[in-house]
Amino acid sequence: AIGQEPDPSIAGIEGLETTSSGWISVNPATGRTSLPGVWAGGDAVRGPSSIVAAAGDGRSIAADLIASFQLGSDRQAEYREPVSAQEIIIRRSRRIRREKTPELPPEERTGFDEVVQTLKPDAARREASRCLDCDQLCSTCVTVCPNRAFMTLSLEPFSVAWPAGENGETRLFHTRQAHQVLLFADWCNACGNCSEFCPTTGHPHLDKARLTIDDECFETSTGPIFRAGMDDGVFELAFKSSDRIYRMRFAEALYFSGPAFNASIDRQSGEILSLEPRSTSPEIHDWESCHALLSIGRALEGSRPEMLEALFL
Repeated sequence: AIGQEPDPSIAGIEGLETTSSGWISVNPATGRTSLPGVWAGGDAVRGPSSIVAAAGDGRSIAADLIASFQLGSDRQAEYREPVSAQEIIIRRSRRIRREKTPELPPEERTGFDEVVQTLKPDAARREASRCLDCDQLCSTCVTVCPNRAFMTLSLEPFSVAWPAGENGETRLFHTRQAHQVLLFADWCNACGNCSEFCPTTGHPHLDKARLTIDDECFETSTGPIFRAGMDDGVFELAFKSSDRIYRMRFAEALYFSGPAFNASIDRQSGEILSLEPRSTSPEIHDWESCHALLSIGRALEGSRPEMLEALFL
């Protein structure tokens, strides 16, 4: 916004890893670089992007700094009650004019007082109430797709604790966003209309999770892609990432199978009921894929039961 840009000389810092495009390589969850004690975010990592993305990077880095140096914080974690999709859509159908920014009258502009004033508390609250909660539900791509290839799914946010090592350690996996957008790949012709209208300059037909019910589409895709189907009358969801395929059956219990291990999981709590290693070192990536299958499967069961019913036909 003010014409600043990353200093290209940072690419020459010894020991600092960069991507093939010349940007700083970081852990996307923490912002840590290859140099101990050095974090990075914003355009120096992403390339030209938005202020929202840079601010998000800053928050992730701050959280990792607090945890790394055990600084502690008296600030309570932010919590917002989930807003229903219906409530958000109704609110967006009504136009509420913005509050007029107060300005110093012309006859009083004789000194160095600020001409543009700030909103009074009541006016600021009214202005804030105009927020459309795009962070909870955007779905612009769902609206503008001429092929109706996008769908909005809703699910109850949840967390599960699954093994992370051989010493009884666990790792928390979170699904925090109540509304998810899924691309039905069988209907997408990559026209780019979603990219044209995306308010965050994204490419939804490339960025969003992709779903197919066509075996050939699933087999020929390099992934990542999900496939929904039925196996002996039981809903099964498969996930392909590179050359690896993971599956989850949604029976009375959940049955996950992957290259590293098989697992039986309680449907409601997500507790591991049984675990069968298939290799000597189960990879964390398998649990991430298991979490992705659980999230998408729950969302489809709750939001698109008619699609699952059609798979029985």
